[in-house]
Amino acid sequence: MKNARKLLWKAVVAGLLVYAGILYFKENPLPQQAVIEQKNDTPIETVAPAVGGDFILTDQDGKPFDSKALRGKYALVFFGFTNCPDICPITLQKLDEAYKTLDDAKKAAITPVFITVDPERDTPAVLKEYARAFDMPLVSLTGEKQALSDVLKMFKVYAAVQKPVVETSAAQDEGDVKATDSAADPHAGHGYQVDHSSFVYVLDKEGKSLTFFNDKVTAEEIAAKLRELP
Repeated sequence: MKNARKLLWKAVVAGLLVYAGILYFKENPLPQQAVIEQKNDTPIETVAPAVGGDFILTDQDGKPFDSKALRGKYALVFFGFTNCPDICPITLQKLDEAYKTLDDAKKAAITPVFITVDPERDTPAVLKEYARAFDMPLVSLTGEKQALSDVLKMFKVYAAVQKPVVETSAAQDEGDVKATDSAADPHAGHGYQVDHSSFVYVLDKEGKSLTFFNDKVTAEEIAAKLRELP
């Protein structure tokens, strides 16, 4: 009997609280939220980060290349490496396809630039051979590690060498894989990969960041954006 009374009182109290809440919100309605317009999920960015700066690297002919040589034209700058299995060749192929659709005047106003994040393997000779795979006049650049590191910082580019792994007998017994010792050559066998960001930066005729594309962009979208350049 006591339990029944307790349950009854709890039900009465709960009902009173619900009723009180209804009265409160009738008198004090919640403010109506502003309607936020849904933007299209586009891979083309129209606002560029503050990136870039003056630099001197080495081109595919082994000659010093001053970034000031890009002034007076738009530059499409992409960071990657020739041993990249997917992102780099796919991105450069998109740029190549987009470039080929432009008229002669627009082509003459744009310089595609490829800067390696793997200077150990990407020598000028390697870069020169790699550039032959594309129809666009690709300026390919490498340099000393410190010089390249400075350029990466200028463009806020992430790049990290992935050390190869080796299996020791003890590791195999444990079903485990051990990374190479930090004192050993992290590039042993040259079988390493390089993780890196994959944006294509568009610089204006004064070398300032204008816009950029991510790796989801299509060749058609790149071409359309380039045609809009004044």
